[in-house]
Amino acid sequence: MVFKFIRSIFNRKVNPTITINCLNCNKIIAHANDEEMSPSFKDCYRAGNVAVPNCGWFCSQECVNQFRQKHNIKFDRDENGFVDYYNDAGCKEDLF
Repeated sequence: MVFKFIRSIFNRKVNPTITINCLNCNKIIAHANDEEMSPSFKDCYRAGNVAVPNCGWFCSQECVNQFRQKHNIKFDRDENGFVDYYNDAGCKEDLF
């Protein structure tokens, strides 16, 4: 009986959910697991959240700017002065 219980614990498939927070203000942006992100990447992007590859998420351009000033980090910017890594090379069109 005990072995059956222990075996059942190890056989469970666990898909933990993580919270994606703004790196600057800690506002919750989304929840994700291995299979999905809610709201989706597209919905977060459309809402004005900023994803920076190999860094994380920010809830707004303002938070990107504050984080940059606090930590003296330079992010690439588009022709309008916004941090947007998914607008170049047709990536934005692929999203929508």
